[in-house]
Amino acid sequence: MRAQLLIICLLFNEVILAQFTDRYWAFGDSSAIDFKNVNNPLYDTSILRSRGTCTSICDSSGDLIFYGGSPNVSLWTQPGTYDFGYIVNSNNQFILNGDSLKANLWYQEMTIVPNPANSNQFYVFSIGVTSTPIPGIYYSLVDMSLNNGQGYVIQKNIQLRTNEVCDAIAVTRHGNGRDWWVVFKNWNTTTPVNDYYVYLVSPSGVSPPIIQNIGESYASGGFSRIKFNSSGNKLYCTNTGSLMERYDFDRCTGILSSLNTINNILLTPVSCGYWSMAFSSDETKLYTTTIYNGLGQNYSYLFQYDLNAANIRLSVDTLATFVRQSSSLGVEAGFLKLGPDHKIYLSTNYQIN
Repeated sequence: MRAQLLIICLLFNEVILAQFTDRYWAFGDSSAIDFKNVNNPLYDTSILRSRGTCTSICDSSGDLIFYGGSPNVSLWTQPGTYDFGYIVNSNNQFILNGDSLKANLWYQEMTIVPNPANSNQFYVFSIGVTSTPIPGIYYSLVDMSLNNGQGYVIQKNIQLRTNEVCDAIAVTRHGNGRDWWVVFKNWNTTTPVNDYYVYLVSPSGVSPPIIQNIGESYASGGFSRIKFNSSGNKLYCTNTGSLMERYDFDRCTGILSSLNTINNILLTPVSCGYWSMAFSSDETKLYTTTIYNGLGQNYSYLFQYDLNAANIRLSVDTLATFVRQSSSLGVEAGFLKLGPDHKIYLSTNYQIN
């Protein structure tokens, strides 16, 4: 049996998407947290049955607009089958035409981006990570003014790329304060690659990507994460092979530059297996979790890094250690996420088989 428990770890800042907010989280197995009153978050329920990907968006008052994710855990129990995403309105009803969203959803492969041309419309980006029949990058367009305000998907599964991409999406606002940048990272099971795809979402739609080759090339980086800081001018990349990189990001041009390799397998003899990350509100601290390294050590960790240190890697402070007693019993650190109540939340995975 697998279960997820959300526990409060640390303090910090709210993510605001102009007139939209992230004050409702639907996640895990039927779980949710309502942050409409940020001083008194309330437990809630959803219809998600997800082992990973989940996303949501609220209006400026904190009222839920819709949420979505991957449907169940059949990927683990039925080899050769593939899950698809779906989106759900605030009444916990499937949005019309909002089922069967590509692609094969793992952990961080779906995100919602407001349409700069229409405040009732939202792009839902999703990706196929592994060698499924549907790898690549997709988007669907939701119009919440249709179907009596319950929403309708007016464009569905528009494919932008056909190649495999990493287990991550990063989004930040354009320097003009209106448009959005959506960033994906390529990967390949056999050929080392280091290319990033940077898409502009504007009133004209989704533009062809800016493709940049930057950073370390690797052939087994499917479990990578990319994340912007709150200012949107720095992009961080980690993976389960101990890689941690930082780039400058120009919010006006979409260009990545000034690579800083903070950590990699050559600097850390034993893989620390980065799994998730979150930033402090003043952007001086980075928090990461790790997974078991597969080298006979049944530990995972919560780390803190000082981003102002002369050597960020050496500034690491271990805040928590999680122990797995066996392959089927124990606790493992999971995802980190900054909450609207100025706290960072940590999910933990319990193995009880």
